[in-house]
Amino acid sequence: MTLRALKHIREAKSPGEVLTLPHRWAAKDDWKDGVMQKDSRLPRHDEPQYQTPADADAADPACPTCVFLTA
Repeated sequence: MTLRALKHIREAKSPGEVLTLPHRWAAKDDWKDGVMQKDSRLPRHDEPQYQTPADADAADPACPTCVFLTA
C-alpha cells in the first residue's frame, strides 16, 4: 500500500470513491486469457452430492448448521 492510498482514506469526498494506484499484477493482461474462461462447473442439483461414499456416510442429517441437508 502506498502513502497515497492511506491519505485517500482521509481525503475521500464520497463513499465508494476509487483511487487508481500505479501498481499492476503484470505488464500485460494476457494472463487473464487462461483464467477468464467459460464456466465449466457441473450443473447444480437439489440433492447433496458427495465426492466419495464415505463423505455421504459422514454427512450428519441432524447437523443444525447444514441447512442444505433439510428436505
